[in-house]
Amino acid sequence: MKSFLNIINNILFLALIGIAIFVWDIQSIAIILGALVPFLLKKIFYYEVSGEMKILYYIFFLSAYVLGVVFAWYRKFPWADLWAHFLSGVVMTFVGLFFVKESKILKKENTLFIILFLISFSVLIGFLWESGEYIYDTLFDKDTQWVLKTGVTDTMTDLFISTFGSALICLFYGYFVKKDGKQFLDKIREIV
Repeated sequence: MKSFLNIINNILFLALIGIAIFVWDIQSIAIILGALVPFLLKKIFYYEVSGEMKILYYIFFLSAYVLGVVFAWYRKFPWADLWAHFLSGVVMTFVGLFFVKESKILKKENTLFIILFLISFSVLIGFLWESGEYIYDTLFDKDTQWVLKTGVTDTMTDLFISTFGSALICLFYGYFVKKDGKQFLDKIREIV
């Protein structure tokens, strides 16, 4: 299973690098840096990202940045922005869950606390993402948030959709913990 995950991760990584070379403009730098995030986490913070998390991250990055921004899916397909933010809620909830479980910061597992932490973590990441878009728009006179067209409606919708994605995963988490006490991440690994 681990070798299969490595193959998928290598394919996704090489796809990102290939797209960066194909596009070859200022966005290529962001694509290359985005592709290197798992490697940089290991080198700088000594944190090994699991194979499952790398796959989720690469799929999210391909959807949110490469397809959405580089290939302008956000402008072409109205649903693409909602999909990216829903996926960000899902992915960031898993990132938070891996963090809580693997760091062993909790001495006793409290399902309600974990669910509140996961939703808060996901909303924080959504806020930081939207803040980054706002700063980018301001510095480079762009309109990635469609503020000129929609005001703050797009930003608020994005944050709500991201929160919904996180809450959905938290419902599954709570269900599996209460149903049979089985560890949620173990159950997800069985499915994957």
